[in-house]
Amino acid sequence: MNLKENALSVLRAEQNYISGETLAERLNVTRQAVNKAVNALIAEGCKIESGKNRGYRLLYSALPDFARLRERFPQTDFLWRDKTDSTNAEAQRLYASGVRGRTAIFAKEQTAGKARYGGAFDSPAGGGLYVTLLDFPNIAPQEISAYSENVYEKTARALCCERKEFRLFKEGAHAGGMLVETISDPDKVLCAAAGIGVYLHCFKQDLATLAEEIFSALL
Repeated sequence: MNLKENALSVLRAEQNYISGETLAERLNVTRQAVNKAVNALIAEGCKIESGKNRGYRLLYSALPDFARLRERFPQTDFLWRDKTDSTNAEAQRLYASGVRGRTAIFAKEQTAGKARYGGAFDSPAGGGLYVTLLDFPNIAPQEISAYSENVYEKTARALCCERKEFRLFKEGAHAGGMLVETISDPDKVLCAAAGIGVYLHCFKQDLATLAEEIFSALL
């Protein structure tokens, strides 16, 4: 983890204020480095309250809890993007570059989000969470349809959503969408990019919990 993620992990674990001095000691860095990390978190949308002689207190996190995700799923690499064209496209580029380990890409904005049948998935900054798992299922090409159906069904169930094909609904409102894409040779599936995008206003969970629920569903 980088300093920003470490600082966020400590702030998440604290119910009350934590002084800059204590935070610096726990992270084994200077107060100046702590201040820089906190400002970076605020710039990314986290709400952190601060005050003289009180320190810092996390009110809201705009980032998934990567420390917890890495602890729960140690065989997975986790990547964060403020903005990308498409998390599915990024997963496919990672595969093309030689990545062969399970990798999850999270983003808070997509400029060219994908939907089924070549459509576009609206992915505004700050309004959603967009996740793709680059996975390596041991399946044959003729099993892709069943694999995709399994992803869609388990995701909808995990998020307590009504499912209409690849779209998610919550209390009648469009809450997100799902898209599984694969790269195959004639004999087997080489990799799968299982993508899920959700609109945050449709869910009561905080972002960290929602991210964990999405990733658990993907696995």
